[in-house]
Amino acid sequence: MLSLFIYEDDAQQLLAEREVLNNQMIINDFDVTWGVVSKRSADILNELDRDETITGLYILDVEVDDDMSGIELATEIRKRDTFAKIVFVTSHAEMALMTFERKIEPLDYIDKGLGFERVKEKLIDDFRVANERYLASKEEKGRLFSYKVGAHLYQTAIGEVIFLETATNSHKIILHKWNESIELNVKMNDMEKNYPALFRSHKSYLVNLDWIKDVDLKKKTINFKNDAVAYVSYRKLSELKRLMENEKKIIKDN
Repeated sequence: MLSLFIYEDDAQQLLAEREVLNNQMIINDFDVTWGVVSKRSADILNELDRDETITGLYILDVEVDDDMSGIELATEIRKRDTFAKIVFVTSHAEMALMTFERKIEPLDYIDKGLGFERVKEKLIDDFRVANERYLASKEEKGRLFSYKVGAHLYQTAIGEVIFLETATNSHKIILHKWNESIELNVKMNDMEKNYPALFRSHKSYLVNLDWIKDVDLKKKTINFKNDAVAYVSYRKLSELKRLMENEKKIIKDN
């Protein structure tokens, strides 16, 4: 779901913005949750580093009494959240050009000098647009698999993913493609939630049914077209068998 973040050091402004967004969440029953509301950039970046699956709407002041300006924070957010929706709410309208120079691509740049009622109207409209774009990108992400390696973000067609496997380090998983395996700093539960096209055959495996060559019911192994092997738990065996029969794939029971 879409996560909301606010970066603001004026306590009154922060509370007002939070109330506006919270009311819209309730009124419209948006599939949205609160992320981090803070005057410290580190709090927001730490949350994004902790959970790399976040897609957020970020309401940022430009000049904050912190070690990072709103524009600098937005630059770092964009590195971590490819689909970030960024809105600047600030008294420094003259700095809008800098957002283009930094290639931040903000959703909006709201001048506090317009007065709070007008700021409120624009925030509500931005929230609506951000939610609509999030739902559209969520549908698109269902066909794409996004992952991060170091500071680089990548996307591949979901059809190129053969299976995901929990690494020896349980805090990481291994992405298996045809002739490549990549270690990712993500959680299997998050991958299962974000990519429903993949089947959770076992607590340690998330598999692409299209790549399965056959399933050995006795050994509880899943054999893929590239000769890789995964496992299916006893609890998931019946469901996988049903799916395989629907797909007219080979099942071995001896």
